[in-house]
Amino acid sequence: MNAPQKNIVSIVIPNKNRSDDLIRCLESIKKQRCRDYEIIIVDDFSKRKEIYGHPLLRELSVRVIDNTGPRGAAAAKNIGAKASRGALMMFLDSDSELFDENVIDNVIEIMGQDSQIGAVGGDVERRDGGEYDLPLRTISLQTGEIRRIFGGWRNIRRETEFLSTCNMTTRKNLFDRLGGFEEIFQTYYEDTDFCLRLRKLGYKIVMDSKTLAIHHRSQEGRRSSKTNFLIARNRMLFIILHGQIKDFLLLPLREGKRLIQACSCFFWVVISLIWNLVRMPFLRRIKKRRNR
Repeated sequence: MNAPQKNIVSIVIPNKNRSDDLIRCLESIKKQRCRDYEIIIVDDFSKRKEIYGHPLLRELSVRVIDNTGPRGAAAAKNIGAKASRGALMMFLDSDSELFDENVIDNVIEIMGQDSQIGAVGGDVERRDGGEYDLPLRTISLQTGEIRRIFGGWRNIRRETEFLSTCNMTTRKNLFDRLGGFEEIFQTYYEDTDFCLRLRKLGYKIVMDSKTLAIHHRSQEGRRSSKTNFLIARNRMLFIILHGQIKDFLLLPLREGKRLIQACSCFFWVVISLIWNLVRMPFLRRIKKRRNR
């Protein structure tokens, strides 16, 4: 395997059935002052693939990798990472848009200043009144609940528990050391899980105003029966891998109402509970492997 190239940032974008969102994302990359990057799009079995013939992809020399089946965002990102050449890997969602033309330059500078930073990024959302706001994310290891605390976005650099891979840059050597994203998650919580494992190695997760992306939160693929299942299942799965088994078993009692609200149906809570119970021996092996 060739050694990562220090002067290249590899931008990995998983995509499924998004066209306009993807072009907006690529346009924001094209505007960057830094040109030392490569773009890898991993298509997760889209029904519509016409977008990959767009002239912008040829202009930016985008590499497109087709998944042979729907494997989920975690696997798509791992596939893109494996094909990457850069020492830094920037993960973007296809509905993300880099905030300004200096983001990649700022990422390179920040990661170069402190070798203990394992990941940097951050995403802003439009709040009431059209103003941007930057959510600070926290997560409970007992309940798997993710909370977002909004408090402005300008002139901020702070450590955070985790970043969303709608905009997160990490080091390829650390990514490989951790074995990438845990593909059992498929979609949802795979980035949270990755960042917590990175922190356990002693590295910092940093949110910085100079490295932001706007997350437009496209509704394509976000609301379906499968999505509802994954939201509940992965929350339980996260607790098993990072918390205590008793917390997983107590979750329906502690958070039953919120779980139902999150995945829109009591049925998916029950199915998720059964799925995790059936897979418990396998999940314990994953946890044991990680604790070595």
